[in-house]
Amino acid sequence: MSNQNPTMTMRLTIGMVLGLLGILILINPHSRIEWVESKGMVMAATIRESNQVVNPTQPRARKTVVHYVPTVTYKYTNVTTMKVHLSKKVFTLADKSLEAAQAVIQKYPKGLELPVYYNKYKPRQSTLEINPISRMTIIGYASLLVGFGFMVWAVFTKPEKGQSNGN
Repeated sequence: MSNQNPTMTMRLTIGMVLGLLGILILINPHSRIEWVESKGMVMAATIRESNQVVNPTQPRARKTVVHYVPTVTYKYTNVTTMKVHLSKKVFTLADKSLEAAQAVIQKYPKGLELPVYYNKYKPRQSTLEINPISRMTIIGYASLLVGFGFMVWAVFTKPEKGQSNGN
């Protein structure tokens, strides 16, 4: 084997490491959440008023903005152990107005029976609405994509002047 292009070797190595990391993240069962559906009931739905100071270091521009944070308290049963859990869902809304918070609260009135989803591996972790794509899945696919990009970059880039391409 003749002199290898160190830049190409570095890119290939980075690509393979990122690709392997992505594969490991995607196949690891604890890096993703497996949601189990259970029956639940809304115990309370409230709106909390939160004051946020805008421009606290500038006296003339300083003002207080009121945000409204809807919170739903609910109970659900672990279908394997039949243990009842009590949990809260604090909704973080882009629109922090009272009207937006009231819309959430109206969706979850006290006494409403609804499906609750809890983590198979951590049953105390639950939610009322699930997102099919978890953060770890996104990280895994991004790592695979960037790793593949590094490998393509290494293979299809001409060697720099004065460096051998390995042939």
